[in-house]
Amino acid sequence: MTAPLATVEVERHEADVVIVVAGEIDLSNAPEVQVRVEEAIRGAESVTVDLRAVEYMDSRGIRLLHELSRRLAADGVEFNVVAPVDTIAGEILRLTHLPGLSPRAP
Repeated sequence: MTAPLATVEVERHEADVVIVVAGEIDLSNAPEVQVRVEEAIRGAESVTVDLRAVEYMDSRGIRLLHELSRRLAADGVEFNVVAPVDTIAGEILRLTHLPGLSPRAP
């Protein structure tokens, strides 16, 4: 049995959700990561995605974050991404300059 490329852990604090992603997000597993995220955000008033442990992320991972950001903004849900600039995800977000997805420390 092969270990998954990414793990998605969900912490719920009433209406605040923290989603901790570790490993790799790419074309091969982004749909599974998205399903886990979609399940986690139901009924949330605030969503934080922690990407500190992401070791690799391709354009599909970036797209997943961008779509999530747009959807949550449209629903009036606060959205934060934890991706310090000294991490892979932080560097990717810094380079892409996507609105609402700037790298930040925890």
